[in-house]
Amino acid sequence: MGPVGVEVPIIGSDYVKWIEVSVPTALNNNDCGASFATQAKDYASSTHIGDAPFLVWRIQMTLPNALELFELHLNQEFPGVGLRLTFSCPLYPFGFVCRSNQISEAGSDSHYLLYALTVSGVAYLLKLSKDISAYSSCFVFPKEDLVELDLQTNSSNGPISSVAAAPGCLVLGRDDGSVGCFQLGLLNQTAPGFQHELRDDSGIGVLWSFVSRGRTIKPVKDLQIFEVHGRKLLFVLHIDGILRVWDLSSYCKIFTLALSVTLEGATVTRLWVGEPKHDSTTVPLAVLCKSSLIWLKS
Repeated sequence: MGPVGVEVPIIGSDYVKWIEVSVPTALNNNDCGASFATQAKDYASSTHIGDAPFLVWRIQMTLPNALELFELHLNQEFPGVGLRLTFSCPLYPFGFVCRSNQISEAGSDSHYLLYALTVSGVAYLLKLSKDISAYSSCFVFPKEDLVELDLQTNSSNGPISSVAAAPGCLVLGRDDGSVGCFQLGLLNQTAPGFQHELRDDSGIGVLWSFVSRGRTIKPVKDLQIFEVHGRKLLFVLHIDGILRVWDLSSYCKIFTLALSVTLEGATVTRLWVGEPKHDSTTVPLAVLCKSSLIWLKS
């Protein structure tokens, strides 16, 4: 299983000189009201792309509108320069970075693509130069290197509860149990197939569920996108312990599992997917549970 996160602050990060760049918006909706079921919090993560250094980014509660990014070389001193991108609204604790050519063969290896999301439900895709110092004389991020998507105008579903991304794909889990997939960076927003909704309760199933008052789909708690033997799979963990796995190439559900939460009063909170062995059909999973019980000692 590859590196999934790096805790920040790191020794030396207080001495980084930040290049501050404002991210413009072309949307008329300036309402920064929260559209998420979860609240903003401190967040930091990293990614390692091929032979490139680690890319570390963080969102702090003290700077909720800013995403800070810098390169970290394991055999070099801590970087003295980083990029601070300031958005018009507070950010959801999420970020994803990939190479431009991971989405398209025509993409440049000299650029990164950064996915970010505000708590108001606006997704951003930024084309970043690998040379952070190139923005030292740039006070506003270039509009031609920016794509915006207002997620709240694309769906009438409930609040967003979880987010995941892969090159060319942004996935949202919602409070009503549905999952929305957007080909952000791969297709134009007006192109057929840009958006897909993944639901178990579609069509006649909705009517039958309403009549029989059977089990309804619970809110999405966590999402993970993982490539297994060449297939890009989406693992969806619902708050009631139901795990659903979808094939993102066909948008078909291929697996459902009811996880056994034996601890009374416990709820699932996080999901991790491990690297499968080449000669095995088994995918290792880890699920974090949280107990709501309060123990009293006399």
